[in-house]
Amino acid sequence: FMHSSEKGASLRNSLTSRPEKIDYNYKRNITEGGLAYYKNLNAKKSFFIELAVGTGFGSYKATEANSVIVPGGRLYDHNVFKLYFQPSVYYASSNIVVSVGGKFSSINFNNIKTNYTSQEREARSITTDNKLNISTFDFFMKADFYPAKLPRVGLNLQMLTTTDLQPNYYLNQNDFNVGIGLSFRLNTKGGKK
Repeated sequence: FMHSSEKGASLRNSLTSRPEKIDYNYKRNITEGGLAYYKNLNAKKSFFIELAVGTGFGSYKATEANSVIVPGGRLYDHNVFKLYFQPSVYYASSNIVVSVGGKFSSINFNNIKTNYTSQEREARSITTDNKLNISTFDFFMKADFYPAKLPRVGLNLQMLTTTDLQPNYYLNQNDFNVGIGLSFRLNTKGGKK
């Protein structure tokens, strides 16, 4: 089970040849859950392969601030539903868990609401449909560090890069993410899982 909530802002060059900047703010919330099968790969029970399947749902909301390019500002909001398959390998010890893997996702963006004009949508490659189905591949690396005196709570560091397997539209998603957070262990028997 995982819940992710992101807020952010970016200031980037205009999509036109004019020198103006675009002030773009976004908020993404998604909750994912799934089932996984894992198998030990060595006698020390420290290397594993894991196969997971799951689903996720949430919403993405974005605004582009009032500017010469978009007088009055713009919004681009939609709901998200996804199904995924996630193979990975990981190393686990009493103080660290490191995993590397990929996630193949089929994502449905629905209930798309925007006030971008047709011309602005075309310039930004934003779909004019009310829904859109895509497939993506995410490559990720993740590390959890657990101090000996606090074996159930750890520091989580992660990196994720996303590739749209059908790059047709700008979808209000990051291509590269770095994260830091907390990890919680439900079971510490044997100090590894």
